[in-house]
Amino acid sequence: MKPDTRLDVALRNVVNEHVDNNSEYFYQQVMICMVKLSALFIDSAGPAVKEAASVAEAFWSEFVPFENFPTSAINVEYASMSRFIDAGGPRDEHLHARAVRLMLRKYDVDHLDSNIDVFPLFVDYLIKMGCSREAITDTIERCFFGHQEKW
Repeated sequence: MKPDTRLDVALRNVVNEHVDNNSEYFYQQVMICMVKLSALFIDSAGPAVKEAASVAEAFWSEFVPFENFPTSAINVEYASMSRFIDAGGPRDEHLHARAVRLMLRKYDVDHLDSNIDVFPLFVDYLIKMGCSREAITDTIERCFFGHQEKW
């Protein structure tokens, strides 16, 4: 059995925090972390992805600021994108624009328990798109736990 990576530990700790602290504040932290992870990826991406991301962000913040979207539908969409990448599909700006649109949709406030499922799917998507595992782990640790030594 492979030893756990820092990322494995970080994701497990986020899930454990979800079990211990099932609150709206926790889900706001998840959303903030997803925004920071997306910014991390966009900063390291090429100009086409940056342009697509900026268009997607502008569209969703201007036209759909309070949209609720069922979490289960977001899960299906991320899973679909993940399978597309696994099958050798291009990692291009259109795929990332879809991810940004999904990320910016508000959580389903009536079903908070299922929202945590989106987070590891989003992390998996960013890794498949080429984002550094180390940078992702650092961001998660800062967002939720201040720093690694807390564990």
